[in-house]
Amino acid sequence: MIIFVCIFLVLVIGIGSGAGIYLAIKNANTAVKLGNVSVSEGSARFLVSTFKSDYIALLSNNKISAYDSERFWNTEAEDGKTYRDMLDSYIKDRLLSLAASASIYKDTLGKKDSREVAEKTAENILSLRFDSDRSKFNTESAPYGFDYDDYIDAIELLYCESAAMESIYGKNGENLASYPEQCVDYLDNFARVKILFLMENDRYSVDENGDYIENPEDGGETALTHPMSESEKASRAALIERLRSLVAGEGGESITEDTVDYYQRVASGDYEKSDGDPYWPDGAYIGYYFNERSRATALFSKRYEGVVEAAFDMKVGEYRIVDCPTIDGVCLLYRCEVDSKAYKNEENPFFTDFYENAASHIYGEVIEAYSNEISFGKPYSEIDHVKQKKSGKFDIYAFVK
Repeated sequence: MIIFVCIFLVLVIGIGSGAGIYLAIKNANTAVKLGNVSVSEGSARFLVSTFKSDYIALLSNNKISAYDSERFWNTEAEDGKTYRDMLDSYIKDRLLSLAASASIYKDTLGKKDSREVAEKTAENILSLRFDSDRSKFNTESAPYGFDYDDYIDAIELLYCESAAMESIYGKNGENLASYPEQCVDYLDNFARVKILFLMENDRYSVDENGDYIENPEDGGETALTHPMSESEKASRAALIERLRSLVAGEGGESITEDTVDYYQRVASGDYEKSDGDPYWPDGAYIGYYFNERSRATALFSKRYEGVVEAAFDMKVGEYRIVDCPTIDGVCLLYRCEVDSKAYKNEENPFFTDFYENAASHIYGEVIEAYSNEISFGKPYSEIDHVKQKKSGKFDIYAFVK
């Protein structure tokens, strides 16, 4: 089967100097250029303002206390780089995405609606925030280094970025369903693990059929638990110690996938407990596929602290015992091979946004193919990302799809 992404890259990169993109440029000096796409200094300044705000929010979401000051930006981040260095790289990557997307949307796909959309969007914002007065807009935007025309140009670029991706992959990436090879390739970004949850002080409550009882306090999002007796706690502690010993390979013994499966089947009621078992654990295996872009993975990570990080750190075939303070216990993890058909089960919460995330990932690879074509002119080099003010009231994300 002809590979979708390769075809698209050939189509995109092979386009010559056909129908051009003529974004309005008030300033004759070009800050950013890629093929027929030119970005004025004013538009670049607005976009830098916007992306700076985005980057600070991104750091905050990753629990990094970011604040807009010279002192913070000059702080060392990682690998000898400062946050200023990382901000510069982030902004350049975003500008590459915008310029390449504009080229794809207007040149490759032949779409012609972006300018009209940008103008209407700008007029809407002008009406809501600046009393439909361009002079008022320009007065307030002057300290940022852009004007209303630059603003329209930037809106067009942002629109092209989202519209190009949607035109190719569908609104939520659903077009990728017709390209299973790309979906299977994207599965390489998942960590599949079997997990055994071992609470040390509580156990899950089950009904007469052995099914978990939902916790009414959180609307059934978790299972109800109750305290274990002292003898149960002792048995659970013995089991945890036994599994730790197996994982460590002590006493000439080692753990196997069959060991994990056995305890999971016991937990789900498939097997009767044998006299030699110290105490069977709670929670049967339901299949965990972690992906850094997945909303379900993010939620799981909050509920079971440390588990997702360990899963990504492990190699296929590795076992690990992870302390999990959020359940007051530990988790036994086994990382196994992914099932190439797993993503088709959209009822699995870890795959509800699979196509959307896969499209974003693959589109990023398409954009990366343009990295050698983009150039940053002298006007861009004169923009100090740290000193450039954040976008503030000029923010447009609520208006651009």
